[in-house]
Amino acid sequence: MAKFIVRRLLSAILTLFVVATLTFFLMNMIPGGPFNTERATQKQIAALEKKYDLDKPLFEQYLTYMGKLVRFDLGDSFKRLGYPVNKIIGEKFPVSAQLGVVAILLSVIIGIPAGTYAAFKRNKPIDRVLMFVTTLGMAVPNFVMATLMLVLFGVTLGWLPTLGLSSWKHFIMPAVALSLNPMCYIARLMRSSMLDVLGQDYIKTARAKGLPERKVLFKHALKNSIVPIISYLGPLTAGILTGGFVVEKIFTIPGMGKFFVESISNQDYPLVMGVTVFYAALLILMNLIVDLVYGVVDPRIKYE
Repeated sequence: MAKFIVRRLLSAILTLFVVATLTFFLMNMIPGGPFNTERATQKQIAALEKKYDLDKPLFEQYLTYMGKLVRFDLGDSFKRLGYPVNKIIGEKFPVSAQLGVVAILLSVIIGIPAGTYAAFKRNKPIDRVLMFVTTLGMAVPNFVMATLMLVLFGVTLGWLPTLGLSSWKHFIMPAVALSLNPMCYIARLMRSSMLDVLGQDYIKTARAKGLPERKVLFKHALKNSIVPIISYLGPLTAGILTGGFVVEKIFTIPGMGKFFVESISNQDYPLVMGVTVFYAALLILMNLIVDLVYGVVDPRIKYE
C-alpha cells in the first residue's frame, strides 16, 4: 500500500502542475485586465500592474507564480489589496465546508435508503414513484431549486431566513438545494447496484439457506452494493466542500463559492488560480481516500 500511496502522490504533484499551468495561461488569455474596470487613470493602472508584476513578460510572470506556488504562496488578491489568497481560502473554506458537510449527509442519509428500498420494491408503484422523483431531481439544477425555495419559503411564506448561515435554520434551504441532485443520483445508483448484487449467486445461496431477508440485505448485499457510491462520494465531497458557487451567491453565504464567482467577473487572477488549485488538490485527496476505503469495504481489492 505504501508504494501505491507514493505513486498517487507523485501523480498528484504532476496533476497540480498541469492544472496550475493551464489555469494561469487561460486566465491571461481573457481580454482586458484586472484593473481596466477601475475608475483610475492610465498612470494609476500602470502603477498597479507594476506592483503585481503584470508589466513583465507572460512567461516570467508564470515562473514567478510557480515559484510562489511551490512555497504554498498563492499570492495576493488584486481586488482586495494586500489580502493574501491563502488567508481568503483559510477564512472562507470552513464556511463552505460546514454547508457542504450538511449537504453530503443529507445526500447519503436519504439517497442510500431510498435506492435500497426501490431495489427491493422493483417494478412496484413505489419504485416507479421514486425513480420519477429522482429523475426530476437530477434534471433540476441546484440554482433553480435554490431560487424557487428562496422565493417560496423565504420571501412569500417567510418560514426560513434567506441570508447567511448564522443559525441552523439558515442551513436548510442552501443544504437542500445543494444536496438534491447528488441525493437523487445516489438513490438511482444505489438501486442499480443493489439490483445487480441481489442477482448474484451468493445472495441466492444465502436466501436458499433460509437467512432472514434483513440479514441478507445488511450482511451480504448492502456492503458490496455501496462500492459505486463510495466512488461517487470522492469528487462529490470535493465539489460540495469547496462551495456551491451559485447557491452561495443566491443565499449571500460568505464562502469560497461566492468569492470564486466574484473573482472570475473581476478577473482577480490570483484568487481564481488559488481556488482552482485548492479545489484540484482537494479532489485528488478525496479520490485517494476513496481508493483506500475500497480496500476496507471490499477485501478482494488489492493495492499493487
